[in-house]
Amino acid sequence: MPEIEPQLNGKDKALVRLFMASCFHKWELLEDLGHNCYKQGCTIQEVRGCVRHLIVVAGYGPCLAATLHLHKAKLLPEETPGKVGGPPGDAFEVVYGKVTDKVRRNMHAADPVLGELIRLHLYGDIYSSPGITLRQKQLLMAAFLGEANMHDQLFGHLIAAFRFGVREEEALKAIDMAFELAPAASPEVYKGAMKTLALAIRKHRRGSNAGEVEGEPTIHIPDPSSVRCPHLPPLFNEPDPHSQSPAGKEGKGSSGDIGRTSSDELDDPSAMAARAAAARTLKRGAAL
Repeated sequence: MPEIEPQLNGKDKALVRLFMASCFHKWELLEDLGHNCYKQGCTIQEVRGCVRHLIVVAGYGPCLAATLHLHKAKLLPEETPGKVGGPPGDAFEVVYGKVTDKVRRNMHAADPVLGELIRLHLYGDIYSSPGITLRQKQLLMAAFLGEANMHDQLFGHLIAAFRFGVREEEALKAIDMAFELAPAASPEVYKGAMKTLALAIRKHRRGSNAGEVEGEPTIHIPDPSSVRCPHLPPLFNEPDPHSQSPAGKEGKGSSGDIGRTSSDELDDPSAMAARAAAARTLKRGAAL
């Protein structure tokens, strides 16, 4: 491992901590970590972008849990747009560069459906969303993959990170922070992460990425209108205002309502018994 001193600016450290604490399900830390993000100069867009990126490695469950904890703490005061549907953005191709086709073939050989879900949804939507930069996304990925003992994937994401402007000492610091937050960090896994980082550094220093764009890239999104804050879709159980009961227009409490039970009555046995008795009386009257 080359002799480098781990260092990262305050904003990026705050985002890495928030991200990794969520990956480790340390929900009790999120309110303080969220406040620290804003203290370090993060915008609402960066905080939301960081949390949404959890979908890529931790899944929808932890992403939702982190969002709800921060929302309850009033640390997500406004909605911010993201890539939702439409043609996929090209984050997959931008991240993998010259090895894009090799990665796609490998994923297809393992599971073609999973490969397309990763390419079209995780990269086409989540990775292509605004909020945090691709450089910041690669820092988060390096932190997670290093501690998760996913060192084959770590190597590729480190190469992309260096192309996008991440410095060697920043990558080291992000990985170190993940191990510091881990509930049970493994010295052997850390050793493997450091070996992978050293290999990626050597490859980057040799300039083996010649021909690929260096610096912060721009994601191409074919349909810019797909970056949006979606409206609430039609509710599943919303009553149709134009529909009528079979007996015509009937107000609440009319005979047409006798056979139906409200949600309040489900918790009130006496009300349910009274409604049942009324229904029996109505039925006897109709038979006379």
